[in-house]
Formats: sequence, structure tokens, C-alpha cells
Amino acid sequence: VYRRISILRRLGDTSLMMSGYFPEALSRRSVDLRYYQEMGGEAYSRLNDLSNRESVYRELSDDFCLFVDMIQRVSVEIKTQYSKPEELLQMYASSRHPGILKKLQESGIYPLESKKVREDS
Repeated sequence: VYRRISILRRLGDTSLMMSGYFPEALSRRSVDLRYYQEMGGEAYSRLNDLSNRESVYRELSDDFCLFVDMIQRVSVEIKTQYSKPEELLQMYASSRHPGILKKLQESGIYPLESKKVREDS
């Protein structure tokens, strides 16, 4: 049982970090972000089932995508904190992350593909 718990924990944690902190790396793989999110949520759900009582794994399973979003927001903030506009443009071109787009727009830069977003703001 201990080995199974260890494997499931590693699977859940890795899925959470890959989905939250390195989503751009997933775009270069044969599986997508949704697959990692489903896999991580299921791993935490099974960990909760192995527990004798309600555990933090239930919350991690139920709200997996919310935790991914939170990690992505922190990641974008850290990665862009001291970035120059041209670096932000490169990051946005590779990720299309709305947080990076927002940072660009706050700097007065509106990439052509974001025209609709700018008009809606």
C-alpha cells in the first residue's frame, strides 16, 4: 500500500506542477493539458480513497483545476516580474497566456491577435 500511495502522490504532484507551472512544455508533447489535469485529479482521488478518513487529497482532487489556475497565476507573475516588453511578447507568443497579455496591455502593448480582447475591455 505504501508503494501505491507514493506512486499516486508523485503522479498527482507532478501533474499539478506540470499543468500549473510548465503548461507550455505540455504543448510540445503528445498529451495535452486536460489529460494531465484529469490524471492528477484522479491520482489525488485514489489517494483519498486509500486514506482512512477525509484528507487534503479530496480537496486537491475536487478542485484540481482551481489549484492549477492558482499556480499558473503565480508562475506568470514570477516569470514576468522583471521582464522587458520584448521578453513579454516572446512569452505571450509561445503561451498565449491571458496573464501575460494583461501585462503587455498594462504596458500599452496590444499584440495584433489581442485586438478583440482590447476592444472588449
